[in-house]
Amino acid sequence: MSITSITSESLQARLRALLPSQQGFGDDISASNTIIPIVDLTDSASGATTPESLQQALSFSDITEFNVTGNSTVQTLINTTGFWLLTFSSVCTATGSECTLRFKNGSTTKRFFRQRQGADKGTALNGQFILFLQAGDEVEAFTGNTNSVLLVAVRQIADINGVLVNPTGFTPQ
Repeated sequence: MSITSITSESLQARLRALLPSQQGFGDDISASNTIIPIVDLTDSASGATTPESLQQALSFSDITEFNVTGNSTVQTLINTTGFWLLTFSSVCTATGSECTLRFKNGSTTKRFFRQRQGADKGTALNGQFILFLQAGDEVEAFTGNTNSVLLVAVRQIADINGVLVNPTGFTPQ
């Protein structure tokens, strides 16, 4: 086995950046011609966990959809604890129209999305949120008048403890 010194300043700088505790040691990086296998035993390397993008997929069986429209209409969308994926389209078509998504905890509400139309031009917005609800929390949709429409789909992606909820019918291999 032979050991060769590597004198690349860019590699040395990268090593110092990634391992700041090693900065006091003045030795160059060295390499050997011995092959040392590295086995990654993490869940993500073994494929035992589902990638986030697949785990959060919307499916026919798992979404609940809402069409909220009307004069001062409030509709409860979610009132179950856990993590939720909320996807929406919001359309305001006239002056004074409003679409709002908000948290409610008892008597207190906090908006996390609000669209108001200031002129008669009409606007449409699409968006997505990942929400966390504790006991007593609710998510509501509000439309200010008949020129306001909120189309919402929600799906639970994890329970209150962060245990992921895969789409119905999906079993990771």
